[in-house]
Formats: sequence, structure tokens, C-alpha cells
Amino acid sequence: MPSAELLATLADMPAKEYLKHFCLDYYLSEALQCDSTDKLQDFWQDVLDGSHLKSKAYDFKRVMATAENRRSFVELLRTRLKLVTSKPEVLAVTVLDFYDMLVLLLPDFPLDLLVDAADLAMPVVDRRGGGREMARGPLHQFLWNV
Repeated sequence: MPSAELLATLADMPAKEYLKHFCLDYYLSEALQCDSTDKLQDFWQDVLDGSHLKSKAYDFKRVMATAENRRSFVELLRTRLKLVTSKPEVLAVTVLDFYDMLVLLLPDFPLDLLVDAADLAMPVVDRRGGGREMARGPLHQFLWNV
């Protein structure tokens, strides 16, 4: 439950700042593309559910437009990666293999961003696989909640 102080701050915000703060200006411009009330209702429900990116191919700019879009895309990515293996905890792929899978969902995803993320990720040794060592880093933990 938001505090009274936070609610007062939000209530005192100018309308444009309020819209920008919650990225509503972005979603309102997207909503204007709906051509019926049913599609508009579905759009807002999908935004609330975090599933508004699941059924469509989008560009990197759209995914990066809001935090909700980024969360929705990560969930889409998790869902699709689970199709590769029933045991994601044993999945080990190179950065380029991962990129090849990623661009199927988001064709203009910048490779350098993924390479930089892989360079920053500190590998962690996972010895759960019967003595076998496998590198596991923050990116793996982020994607799979391991």
C-alpha cells in the first residue's frame, strides 16, 4: 500500500509529468492504434497482465520503451527458451548461440549489448550435475530464477 506521502506527491504532479512517470503517454499512443473497443480492452488487459508483447514481433526500441515492456519481453524469452529444453538449468550456450535464438524474437537486438552483458557476468561453478562443472552466471540466474 502506497504511503500517504507518496500519494500526495503523485496527486500534486502535473498531468504530463504523471503520464511520463508511469509511461502512460507511451501506452496511450499505442492504445490509439486500436480500432475497436474490444481491441482496446484487450490491449489494456494485456498491458496489465504483462503479455502485450507475447503475440507480436517488436523492435528493440519498443521493448526498451518502458520497464513493463522489458519485463514482458524477458517473460517471452523465458517461455521460448523453455521450448529448447525441459531442464533449463543444464542449458549451456555460447553468446552467439544465445544471440541466434534472441534475434528470432527481436531481429534488431544489438549483439554488442549481449557481448557486454556476457563480459560483465561473473561465472559461477555449479557442481550439482554429478561432479560436472558448468559455468553459471548472473544472466543465467536472471533468465531462469535458479
